[in-house]
Amino acid sequence: MELGFWMLVALAGAIVWRYRGETAKWRWAVMGLTLAMGLSSLRHMPLFVVAVWPAAAEGLKRFYEEISGNREAIRRAVKFYILLLVTIGALGVYELGMRGWLVVKGQMGLRYPQEAINWLRKEGSAGEVFAWYGWGGYLDWKMPERRVFIDGRMPSWRWRSPDPRFADWVFKDYLRATEKGEFGEVFSKYGVEAVLWPNGKMMEPIWWEKKILEWWKKRRGEGDKKTFFGRLEEAGWKRAYEDEVAVVYVRE
Repeated sequence: MELGFWMLVALAGAIVWRYRGETAKWRWAVMGLTLAMGLSSLRHMPLFVVAVWPAAAEGLKRFYEEISGNREAIRRAVKFYILLLVTIGALGVYELGMRGWLVVKGQMGLRYPQEAINWLRKEGSAGEVFAWYGWGGYLDWKMPERRVFIDGRMPSWRWRSPDPRFADWVFKDYLRATEKGEFGEVFSKYGVEAVLWPNGKMMEPIWWEKKILEWWKKRRGEGDKKTFFGRLEEAGWKRAYEDEVAVVYVRE
């Protein structure tokens, strides 16, 4: 989740809550619904922005009316705004500087597995390909002859399947395979014979992101958890192709 959206939720939520008695119930319902949608998928967060903006604007108007004429309250408000601007400015400068440095190093921006796709067409098996989520749309375009697992539409596709061969929510199967290590059952269900995944070097996080991930895993008791690659190799899959962008695993 983007930091900017969390800051918006915190600031807008604080001002709306401060004057909650003047906010209509239907607005609370709309804001709550759109916030839940935004937390479930980043693509829905703009709906929350649109929903919360009128209530936040009304709250700010009431806030300014409340402190008008109170020099001490105005002084505290000015200090808060200065602190907020400095914080946002510092984060912005850091992000621009860090991302710019990564661009210069050639490590910024999504890279696509063109050569790996060429290899799969020439040397790969006839079975289905299990691919990284971020490459789904590219594979829809470049490998139309294959049924892509998985692309960006699938987190939103949920239904009650009348046929046990198909999933109620295919994105859940993706998470089962990649995060819970239950890929054996998932791959058998969908006829997966090859795994197309980003090379670990390309996916290496920035040092501070890495520290946060390590802290989070330790907090959740996942410090010794095997990687997706490690689980595949342990289950007998072999690395059949590798370049600086992608790796391909196939069954032994």
